[in-house]
Parts: sequence; C-alpha cells; structure tokens
Amino acid sequence: ICNSINTTFIPILFEIEEKEGKDRKITYTNNMKTIITLISIALIILGLYLSPHIVNVVAGGFTDKSKELTVELFIIALPIILFASYIGLFTSYLQSEGSFLSTAILAYPMSGVYIIYLLFFSDKYGIYGFMVAAVLSYVSQYLIQYPILKKYN
Repeated sequence: ICNSINTTFIPILFEIEEKEGKDRKITYTNNMKTIITLISIALIILGLYLSPHIVNVVAGGFTDKSKELTVELFIIALPIILFASYIGLFTSYLQSEGSFLSTAILAYPMSGVYIIYLLFFSDKYGIYGFMVAAVLSYVSQYLIQYPILKKYN
C-alpha cells in the first residue's frame, strides 16, 4: 500500500505545486487523506465481517484450527491498512518537499518494535502479541512522520 501510494502521488504532487502552488498541494494532500481514511475504514469494516471468507479463499488447505488462528490474526492486523496508507501519502508529500530523512529512518522504528517484542514479550504473548507488534510498528512509523509533516504545512 505504502509504495503504490508513494509512487503514484509524488509526480501528481509535483505537478499540482508547479501549476497551482503549494496551498493547492496541501489541500490536495488533505483531501487524499480524507479519501484514504474513508476507504481504509470501509476496508477494515469489510475485513471484520468477511475475514473468515477471505481466509477460506486464501488458505483453503488450512485445518480448522489454523483457519481460526488466521482469522484472529487477520482481524488484529486490519488497522495496518489505515496506517500503511497514511505512511504512503505522507512519504509522497515529504519527498515532494525534498525531505527524505523520515523515509530513510522509517525502517528503524518498525524494526525496533519487532526487536523489543521478540526480546522481551514474545514468550508471554506469542503470535498474538507479534501481530499487535506489527500494528504498533506501523503506528510508530506514522508517529515519526506526522510531526515532520507538520513542519511543511
């Protein structure tokens, strides 16, 4: 999600700023954030209701126990849709502003969350905790980008 949004929006943002100015670029980005939020929430809601069916299609050969676990983990991971979309949009905007630092450092908080989880919490919380760590890793990327983004608008 991040890369496809990023690849698509960078040239669009450059073009909007060139033709209509920075204020229009900011407005466009805010509009896209609203659209991404609505689509992501819709996908999350659909994912909540359709997760057993999605798992059956994707993992048809799983045992019933494995399918049940997969549905539970799928549901825990659904917020990643929203945060990955925001990260893609924010990365596009920041790169169109010539800011590449936040993009370069995004892997560190993601890896850090996983490492901390694996070192200190994996024995206690297992695979469910790992999926929560996955969600938190995306939240951490969002939290790093958001203040940087605020400096540019």
